[in-house]
Amino acid sequence: DITAVNDNPTLTGLPSEVTVTEDTESNIDLSAMAFGDVDGDNITVTLTASAGTFSVPADGSGVGSGVTTTKVSATVITLAGSVGDLNTYLDTNSNIKYTGDSNVNGNGAATISVEANDGNGSGDVSFGSTNIDITAVNDNPTL
Repeated sequence: DITAVNDNPTLTGLPSEVTVTEDTESNIDLSAMAFGDVDGDNITVTLTASAGTFSVPADGSGVGSGVTTTKVSATVITLAGSVGDLNTYLDTNSNIKYTGDSNVNGNGAATISVEANDGNGSGDVSFGSTNIDITAVNDNPTL
């Protein structure tokens, strides 16, 4: 007898860094990422920022319409759907927006960790993290 075993979701193309602008809501470009699951399961992707805040993610209408999005907290969002819908959703970099902490800038000023779960008992699979490089903006002098 052969017993089926769940295969974990996979991820290729996790960027080493993304760049945003200080004190500005910025798009997070994760279009290079591609999830896979040989079992064909729907998966839930969790993105966790070490600092700063995510905006409420786009609802997945239109392109990537099969994706359900949730803002769990200021620093955690989830995306759930089929592998194909998730990959299409991530191809539109305006779907995920992030704002760094006030007046924080620099390379690696924060990180986004990426996990996925296919709901079949293997739990969350951690794929690592992406550095958030925050480009400084000159603040006007104050009196």
